[in-house]
Amino acid sequence: MSDAQKLKDCIAEYRKANKTLDDNLKKAEANVLQGRQEREAESNR
Repeated sequence: MSDAQKLKDCIAEYRKANKTLDDNLKKAEANVLQGRQEREAESNR
């Protein structure tokens, strides 16, 4: 395998990992926001 192909493969793997991390971060942020909204709604009752 050429160095260029190895580099392309590494970049593709990096982008995939970065996308997975970004997706997980968005899910976590949404969960925190939802929990905050639920607690806020309960405290307003």
